[in-house]
Amino acid sequence: MGTDPAKTVLIDGPELSSSKSSGLKPPAPARTQTKVRTFMSIFTWERFKKNPDLYRKAIAKIVDDQIRHTQTVTNLLQELEPELRRQERELGLLNIKCQTLYERLRFIRQLRENADAVIRNFDLTTGKSLEEVVAEAPPLLKNAVRLHQIRWRNANASSKWQKDFEKAEKDLAIVRERFENGERELEEKRNLLEMFKKIRE
Repeated sequence: MGTDPAKTVLIDGPELSSSKSSGLKPPAPARTQTKVRTFMSIFTWERFKKNPDLYRKAIAKIVDDQIRHTQTVTNLLQELEPELRRQERELGLLNIKCQTLYERLRFIRQLRENADAVIRNFDLTTGKSLEEVVAEAPPLLKNAVRLHQIRWRNANASSKWQKDFEKAEKDLAIVRERFENGERELEEKRNLLEMFKKIRE
């Protein structure tokens, strides 16, 4: 049975037959895909019926090429998977380090810009509460200011200076109370003295 020359060139041309005769590697994926598109664009049932075995072999060859290519890619991906996972972990750690460094740089910048205000708030004689001090701090410094303010206030509360200061405040309150009592007694005695003077007159 004779064959169509155009069909023979397409099906058993260099892309399909050269690898059989010369033992070369399978065609590249791009050439195989082009070959499949070209093959399907001129495929007709009439031509298939004239020479079905030739078409079956051509289709089987294309399918085999695709399967080999897919298997090659699969094997390559399996070999590269451990390395890809390792690089993914390293990239994740690098991203965390970069983010941490960026946040640290922002923290240092805000601390430098607001250093005087932060230091002034450690003066407990201003009478500011912890929440007031934290509210005045820049956004990135709030947690650090809260932590160090708590430590500073606890340290001062347990120090000898703080105890002496509290004792002096109590003593001052007692003296003030005695002074006020003395003023009231003096006022009462003055009133009594005025009454006695009026009686004697």
